[in-house]
Amino acid sequence: SGGFLGHGRDDQPVAYERLGACNWPRLCRQLPWEFIQKLDIVHIQRCLAAVDEDALRRGEHRGLLYIIDVQGFGWDQVQLTGARLFAKLVQGRGMFLLDMAEHILVINAPPAFQRAWAMFKYLLDKGTTDKVQVLGTDYLPTLLKYIAEDEIPGCYGGRKCIDGDPECRQVLAPGGPIPTNVRARLQAMLTQPRATGDASRKPLAIQKEPSTSSCQSRRPNAAIGCFGGCFTTGRLLPTRRRSRGNA
Repeated sequence: SGGFLGHGRDDQPVAYERLGACNWPRLCRQLPWEFIQKLDIVHIQRCLAAVDEDALRRGEHRGLLYIIDVQGFGWDQVQLTGARLFAKLVQGRGMFLLDMAEHILVINAPPAFQRAWAMFKYLLDKGTTDKVQVLGTDYLPTLLKYIAEDEIPGCYGGRKCIDGDPECRQVLAPGGPIPTNVRARLQAMLTQPRATGDASRKPLAIQKEPSTSSCQSRRPNAAIGCFGGCFTTGRLLPTRRRSRGNA
């Protein structure tokens, strides 16, 4: 859940993830761990492709500003097993993505998350935890240090809206429980793997309707799938080219 939306004050891409709405321990009970890892690797590769696309279009690489919204995180999610699996997930992400992050801002952190962070952050690499700032609901002044108000989504106190939507749901997936039909498709993929060269089975159909797990712009050639949402490369991230003399 989440996605990329705009740039920070230092011209770095800004990524949002709505972790609190996903209920990580419940997700780990619903799907095998190896499958979760594979799905996350696919999403990370899409993230890297989006960041590379943005860098090529702007002519320079910048670090990443990573914002994690944990609103909805409850005491039922304060579990050692879930924390250990999340640490494994972060370890894998560190090999691909988190080293690019200059700052990781955790916002809307309720007491349950703050307690869980204090208890379990030792499971994470120190290089990652040193980048993290855990903020409650009064996070906007900190966001404004890194992002201009016009670039912050309206749902987070800024002025950014997509087609009048302060949630920017064409770009930022809202998160939430796995839809029943999606879970059934995932279970079918696990129990009935596609045979090599088997042309008799049709590919899985892509849902046209937006769901809680993804919401993609309908503008052709406008988005690259990422974070379960999309990274818009046109209207949201305008082209910024360097002149050949500066190359």
